[in-house]
Amino acid sequence: LACSQLMNQTCIKFKDGACPAIDSSVVVFLRKVLAIQLHDADGTSTSDSLPPHLLTEQLSIRKQAFSTLHHIVTNKATAVLYSDANIGSLNDVLKLMVDGAVTVPDPVMSKTCSQFFVALIDQWSNEAAPRHVCDTFFDLVYTEFLPGMMQRILDNSFNLKDANQNRVFKEVCR
Repeated sequence: LACSQLMNQTCIKFKDGACPAIDSSVVVFLRKVLAIQLHDADGTSTSDSLPPHLLTEQLSIRKQAFSTLHHIVTNKATAVLYSDANIGSLNDVLKLMVDGAVTVPDPVMSKTCSQFFVALIDQWSNEAAPRHVCDTFFDLVYTEFLPGMMQRILDNSFNLKDANQNRVFKEVCR
């Protein structure tokens, strides 16, 4: 938690100047978050069999990761995502955020993850990142993020009249 808050504050204060300071800790933090996600030996999630208090704990930890990545992108410190130290984990980071936008039941976190993608689209559509990074990112947006969000929005449980879910819808439509 302290690591996440420190990275968030550093990004807010120094914007893209925060990259050298947070570069080495972003992937370490995210690996710890992903390690907490419990999986069976066959790779399937054990979240269906977990007690509710552990599910709440896992979601809280994931929210920290979503928030940190959101702060990195909205404060234009995105060079951290494709630095030499972190480029190997870029696809995992993007998939974590897709999962947050598409499957997390909390509409506020879905909106946060959607804002992450909208901000990256704005920044990387001008090819501010290397070409291979942009290609990987936009492939994921078109094959996983947008189809997943359309499924979420078209699901019967999605209530456009709910203020938080309406915000999710507006983010995706931007």
